[in-house]
Amino acid sequence: GEFGHWEGDLMIFKRGNQANLITLRERKSRYILAIKNENKMAKGTALAIIREAQLIKKSIKSITFDQGTEFKQFKWIKECLGADIYFCEPASPYQKGSIENGNGVIRVELPRSINFNEIKQEAINKIIEEINDRPLKCLNYRSPTELFNQYRLEA
Repeated sequence: GEFGHWEGDLMIFKRGNQANLITLRERKSRYILAIKNENKMAKGTALAIIREAQLIKKSIKSITFDQGTEFKQFKWIKECLGADIYFCEPASPYQKGSIENGNGVIRVELPRSINFNEIKQEAINKIIEEINDRPLKCLNYRSPTELFNQYRLEA
């Protein structure tokens, strides 16, 4: 596959947690971005994605989301990032298997039961960095960070 195609999702936590985690994963390198999001409102979700993704705009050709209402402001994301936005068909999470798998890995560190409202972005960054630095068999034992940086330079 071609570099620059991402899958996006929203990880939620136990009741009483407004805050959630937006996860984005680049398919070819398996590189993950995770952004703390204050609530599920579409506007805030779009803003959080745009703010974070601005930094790597050149590395984003498309993002595939699920049908969640929190991604309703996708036209805004599309305009700001110049990326194509796609949606999975309803109830077909397998259409974005890479992010589902990544979320599973993140869940080990950030279980649904924690009070996510109190978790800081810095702590999330540390966890994600550690995950991105793990060599993966499907990447010939290279790490997502290593491949992501290589593809970015080649792009």
